[in-house]
Amino acid sequence: MSKLRPINLCAVIVLAVSITVGVSHAAEPTADFYVSPAGDDDWSGKITQPNGTGTDGPFATLQRARDAVRDSAPDRAGDVLVLVRGGTYRLTETVVFGLQDSGHRDGKVTYAAYPDEKPVFSSGQAITDWQPVTTAPSGLPDKAFGKVQVANVSGRFHTLFDAEGMLPRSRSKGFIPLKGGSRNELHFPAGRLKDWPNVEDIEIVVRPHHAWIVNILPLKSVNEKKQIARTSIDATYAMNPLHFLKTTNSCWVENALEELDEPGEWALNTQTGKLYLWPRNDSPILAPRLKELIRIEGKIDKEGPRDIPVTNLCLRGLTFMHGERFSIAPDDAGLQHDWDMHDKANALVRLRGTELCRIQQCHFAHSGGSAIRVDLHGRYNAIDSNVIEHMGGAGILLCGYGPGTKDVNRENLVFNNHIHHTGRIHSHSPGIMLWQSGENRVANNLVHNTPYTGIILSGCMTDFFRRQGRELGRTIRRHEIASLPKNPQLEDVLPYLHTHDNQIELNEIHHAMEMLGDGNAIYVRGAGAGNVIR
Repeated sequence: MSKLRPINLCAVIVLAVSITVGVSHAAEPTADFYVSPAGDDDWSGKITQPNGTGTDGPFATLQRARDAVRDSAPDRAGDVLVLVRGGTYRLTETVVFGLQDSGHRDGKVTYAAYPDEKPVFSSGQAITDWQPVTTAPSGLPDKAFGKVQVANVSGRFHTLFDAEGMLPRSRSKGFIPLKGGSRNELHFPAGRLKDWPNVEDIEIVVRPHHAWIVNILPLKSVNEKKQIARTSIDATYAMNPLHFLKTTNSCWVENALEELDEPGEWALNTQTGKLYLWPRNDSPILAPRLKELIRIEGKIDKEGPRDIPVTNLCLRGLTFMHGERFSIAPDDAGLQHDWDMHDKANALVRLRGTELCRIQQCHFAHSGGSAIRVDLHGRYNAIDSNVIEHMGGAGILLCGYGPGTKDVNRENLVFNNHIHHTGRIHSHSPGIMLWQSGENRVANNLVHNTPYTGIILSGCMTDFFRRQGRELGRTIRRHEIASLPKNPQLEDVLPYLHTHDNQIELNEIHHAMEMLGDGNAIYVRGAGAGNVIR
């Protein structure tokens, strides 16, 4: 790697704190296309605002602007710029950019905020027709009656937002599980759980056995007499008292109506289609429709040796909000201790098969999942000068292929981002995580207020090459490591550990490890060689 020039740390800190999401008016050239909430997808998109006759003007959607850029490909040379006017854009489906949306070799395609304006992309759908609860449903606490409202809804969602941000679900007091549990069986103290009529709506939040992980597991059944609950998804480890913190309450129940006892809390019953909420303000209530808002995706050959990436695409100065929380699926493959999932659609903006793409000066806020993922093939991308705050999951994740010979997630730049209050739902989610990703530079980032670790570098511990299962075992590309001995040692697996030769430097991390245990400001385990932290 090239030698890096020293940077003044005081200047770095000031710059990281003072990141702005807007784009300087003086720096913006005339755009090729425009997008506006007041636009129309039948217009030309060549005009920044509707003309006086209302017959032409900007496009209304990002998708239409994308398609116009595609159509212009045969005639264009150099850079292409799409300016997005301020306002809120409600997304009902993920906006996908593919190979045909790449910039040409001699130029890039940029989707940027109009000078001094704030375009916001949100998947939040307003819930209306709220009614006061006039007859208390069974289980509603007395203190909530007269304060809770109800609305008819369809479908299932796990997060809810108002103008202040994410609303907390109804939550029970914590308790310590009884001994004898397993990955899908919880033994609980008498009276803590019930055989609810809508038991599949109720979730157990548990720190299973170890201090470094939180699982959110939907219930399958509850036997009150035997004090045994079963979950429909396995926990990472057996649901027993914590190994390190034996007197810590490590389990609680969410989304039960009888636990709705504080302003801001809510509970959803999908059997009756009723959403109950104790409002904390008068702002609109939004339910998310998407986990991914934007996906930039090349041609991925997961089992083969070569992918074809999207190239030279840039997002600048845009705001992304109100994504849905992800849930563990039966066929998921976990990263490290299931701190995230491999190749999972759980971030507001996801790069999946990209080179030379950039996310710059964007704002990610108040969402149930993560902010940014660079998955599988990801090289020479830059994630810089973004603000990421109040996320249910992680801030930034670089996630390559599992241990094997395919090493194509590397040489990316994560620079000058301000990341704080991650892990609002999945408490183990860090500010920045590199998994099977090498030769990256992670520098000048300000990371703070994380329930667990600030920055993670990990890959796969040697012992897991001998195991199956969700935690790491499913990520291993066994068709590429068939020559490994039956009981491999570190020197045998080291060529397949791609989190190597990263430079982690000049970052400021504070108020990490606010909730969980057995972690660090910067955590390194199962990584390859040559990583530098300074």
